[in-house]
Amino acid sequence: MSQALKLSELIDEMDMQFDDSNVFVNKETGEIVYIMREFLSMAEDGEKGDHLPSWEQKQLKLAEDIVFSFEKYQTIPSKYDMDEYDIMEDFCLAVKNERHQQQLLTAIRGKGAFRRFKDKIIALDLEDDWYDYHHNRLKEIAIDFCHRHEIKYEDK
Repeated sequence: MSQALKLSELIDEMDMQFDDSNVFVNKETGEIVYIMREFLSMAEDGEKGDHLPSWEQKQLKLAEDIVFSFEKYQTIPSKYDMDEYDIMEDFCLAVKNERHQQQLLTAIRGKGAFRRFKDKIIALDLEDDWYDYHHNRLKEIAIDFCHRHEIKYEDK
């Protein structure tokens, strides 16, 4: 790979994913690329995009490159690869104050756990601690991803 992937960009992308698109790392350039799923389907089906606006033609061309040169692309970890609930639970267990820890563990049980957790970290003034913890966990996942797929990265 000629250029290193910026780890901070990968972490940001892992944290902000949308259901209608896929995000890949171009292993040759270190570039993060987005592609809407409909264009991947079009490329797989061999559809031509002559009738499409220019921005969509660019998406289709990228999709074709991904489909036909798949070895140079790697899908980034999805929200399903990163178990947010486990990260939340680990954060709760890492809280030193036992009373706060128990309140957080209670908040994450059952339906509505994510909303209750967010409300509780705000009420306990642990919001900054949570975001630092969450960022560090995503960083660990990103570094592991890069190592597993032999992607050169820079951590700045």
